[in-house]
Amino acid sequence: MREGSNTGDSDKDLPTQVPENEYDDSAFGDFITVEVASRLPSLFRGEYPDHDILGSEALSTLYLRLLRFDDLRPQSALLDFLLSIRRAPELGLSQEDIWEKLAPIAKNLLNDLSKHEVLRDWLDRLERRWRPDPIDALQLFLRSRVWERWMPLGSLKTIQKFIDDAAIAERNKTSGPERFAAREEVVRMGSSRFVVAGHTHKPKVELLAPDAEGERYYVNTGTWRNRIFSTQERTGFGRLKGRTYVIFYGPGEREGALQESFDYWEGTYRMG
Repeated sequence: MREGSNTGDSDKDLPTQVPENEYDDSAFGDFITVEVASRLPSLFRGEYPDHDILGSEALSTLYLRLLRFDDLRPQSALLDFLLSIRRAPELGLSQEDIWEKLAPIAKNLLNDLSKHEVLRDWLDRLERRWRPDPIDALQLFLRSRVWERWMPLGSLKTIQKFIDDAAIAERNKTSGPERFAAREEVVRMGSSRFVVAGHTHKPKVELLAPDAEGERYYVNTGTWRNRIFSTQERTGFGRLKGRTYVIFYGPGEREGALQESFDYWEGTYRMG
């Protein structure tokens, strides 16, 4: 077990002890990426034979849409992303037409998710006990298996709202990873000056403690993946590339630097 101490009223919700296995636990976003987003192309090909996809511009356009999205933010905008194919009007496809082609894939996916122990565990952990919350609605939806009988596009958008609220609940519960970093024993004791992380999709640098032991920092490199951003209304999407570089130096490696130091660069560029 790793121990910490309360550092103020804002940290009272943080555990004072964290089991070692929780350091290796995956995030809910990893589950969504592996079990939902990455499976969609194979589920699509399982529903539509290759010759049908190759012979239909509508199906091939939709299939390529499934292949070409990468780091979509927010993840729950996936449905809006699929329904916003720019060439859809030229292909004679409305959102309802697109959904009609996606509905069988969504039903197969939901059948698997409704029985997935990892998802059940995550929802149980995110749920607020003894009071209604969006997680309760999502759990009820999965238990009811209503999609087997009826699932129009409007209903799925309602479910998407539940997922949005569930994602917000997770962020509120685990926000501020630097707060956890500040409680690491090696940081509190001053034996380490940097806590380095990544894979959060949000590069950042936060000061953990300035004292006689020297400044200690939380450094997060974010992600190098292509990022797809949406408008507030989720009716339009754009692609950006991000780059974050961090170089750490030992004492004396740079002229005039008596302690460990680092360089940090963050940038974003638009792909042509």
